Amino acid sequence: MATVIRLWDVRTGEPLREVAVSTGWQWSVLSVAFSPDGRTLAGAGNIGVGLWNAHTGEALASWGDTESVESVTFSPDGRHLASVDDEHLILWDAHTGEQVFSLREGSPTEPMCGVAFSPDGQTLAVGGGNQLLLRDARTGRVRQALAGLTGRPEDNYKESLTFVESVAFSPDGQLLASASTDAICLWTTHP
Repeated sequence: MATVIRLWDVRTGEPLREVAVSTGWQWSVLSVAFSPDGRTLAGAGNIGVGLWNAHTGEALASWGDTESVESVTFSPDGRHLASVDDEHLILWDAHTGEQVFSLREGSPTEPMCGVAFSPDGQTLAVGGGNQLLLRDARTGRVRQALAGLTGRPEDNYKESLTFVESVAFSPDGQLLASASTDAICLWTTHP
């Protein structure tokens, strides 16, 4: 049984093509992202990050084949790829596969699950467990830790608000959405 990524025509709802990810049980795809030019498809899964030609399905590269990667995203200029696994945020050179930086985030009990570049490519949002961090995309330095994910009533959020699963910036970069197990929150990214 092959694991595939299916590409769909959004106008008709019909499948366009399938990208074969593996010919066995090895790959389980958890996240996909297109490069900004639409030529490359990145997939994150139980054995790392894979890149494929989005038009032909040809396998181009695979990296980090020892960790289960939860999420992957391209920088707006297509030069970098960010991924998160249970305990790491990794910024990759999208052309060479070399790690620009690797930072320990999260833990096995509170894994990192979401990563997104801001539209200007300067900031990475990283979420998982009860953490939501804004990091400098060049250095990985924390710019801001967003409050309200502690589950404490005094934070003015639902007591059960925990476990960030996904993050996304608005097109203008002024808002960040985080999806948790029990809520979707909108955050302003600039004071």
